[in-house]
Amino acid sequence: MTKYALISGASSGIGYALCEQFSKKGYKVYGCTRGAEVHLMKPLTEKYGVTAFSCDITNTKEILKMKEAILEETGGRLDILYNNAGIAAGGPACESEDQKVEKIFRVNVFGHIAMTREFTEAIVATKGTIIFTSSVAGRVPMPMVSLYCATKAAIDQYAHVLCMEMKPYDVKVVSVITGGVNTAVGDNGRDDFDENAPSLFNVPGIQECAEEVALMARKCPIPVQPHEYATSVVNYLTGHKNPSLNIYYGGMSWILNYLGRYTPVWVQQFFIGKHFKFDKVAANIRKKRAQRGY
Repeated sequence: MTKYALISGASSGIGYALCEQFSKKGYKVYGCTRGAEVHLMKPLTEKYGVTAFSCDITNTKEILKMKEAILEETGGRLDILYNNAGIAAGGPACESEDQKVEKIFRVNVFGHIAMTREFTEAIVATKGTIIFTSSVAGRVPMPMVSLYCATKAAIDQYAHVLCMEMKPYDVKVVSVITGGVNTAVGDNGRDDFDENAPSLFNVPGIQECAEEVALMARKCPIPVQPHEYATSVVNYLTGHKNPSLNIYYGGMSWILNYLGRYTPVWVQQFFIGKHFKFDKVAANIRKKRAQRGY
């Protein structure tokens, strides 16, 4: 019997590679992405027969339209729902603007919840698996990307509860704690920092810190390419009847998870701050305060 997989954020990076790997495992794959990017999936369609959908997961009407088309073809069945779509956002936590907060939560959290809601019955029909691309950013404090960290922590906790609730239906839930993978997800984060704008953090070193954080996936000390990551994840998922709730793939995923789970906060702040050069920003803020007497 044909197995079916639906993957969001499928036009590039991890999502694109997941489409390839599930196809190689014999799945009929459906991939979705925003309308402006759906043409990027053409090679997947031509080589693997992936069906590409233009679907903004923050738009319930578009999800329902895609759902109708997919389930009509699959007979109401879905073996894999892979909630992968995601965006990043940068800036100081205390200066986050409403529009930016709403945008990232709509994509990274609310959209995945909506997709899960609409496709759960199809997953129940196959005793299938619901997967989320979470991140080590939800486990350790990464400066200047608090919103991204918050969304990844939120979706991981959502997966924890969903896992418990779906057990009576023999549905598996997996939250992949992802480390460094060489994708473009953070590239635009540099644009979120304007050193000329009013900010408590406009001190020497902030732009360098912003650069380090924005490119953290690309500059990971243990770099992993999307196809390597996807191959490992798909091999694990297809090779285990009862996968663990949390699995760890990507550069330094185990190390950073351990750091976030089992070390004091000051240790996390010291090492993470030094790695992303926030220690220099903090020193310059203290220097600025001393000069101004506050």
